Amino acid sequence: MYFIFFEKANTLNISLIIKLKFINIMKKLYLLLAFVLTTSLSFGQDLFFSEYIEGSSNNKALEIYNGTGASVNLDDYRIAQATNGNGWTFYHTFPTGATLADGATWTIITTNVDTALFTHSNADEVLAYPSVVHHNGDDARGLEKTMDGGATWTLIDLIGDPDNDPGSGWDKLMLHKTIL
Repeated sequence: MYFIFFEKANTLNISLIIKLKFINIMKKLYLLLAFVLTTSLSFGQDLFFSEYIEGSSNNKALEIYNGTGASVNLDDYRIAQATNGNGWTFYHTFPTGATLADGATWTIITTNVDTALFTHSNADEVLAYPSVVHHNGDDARGLEKTMDGGATWTLIDLIGDPDNDPGSGWDKLMLHKTIL
């Protein structure tokens, strides 16, 4: 807060106070700009897991978010599956020709999700056992992308550790790691 005492203030003092206030405002704007640029560069580079739901019984789901700024063809993506720390052993491919619009999510649920929790018709995929969404809370999932039609795949997002079984579940602090 700035106080100006007019009985003793002169033009120089008022000018100095105004300059200090302007500098303070500019510092805040630079910090805000730095934050916005940092977050813009850190996020939105590719798809990522936005949810990994492991509820009671078969109330399980995965959600993938597209914040890339463009629609993407899911033919170039797949989900790697690891069970009980045994490494990547299974891969889920998306329906041929499926696309995900910018700002949208792709939701995959089990056939047994309670409809009071999630309406099946709102899911993009509803899968029967065994599938990528039949996990028990300590099974790793990796989102992979190909740039050469499937000859090679690159891990772009990861939930858990495919080579370790944590027991009853992942430490919530390391649950999700986007690969940059």
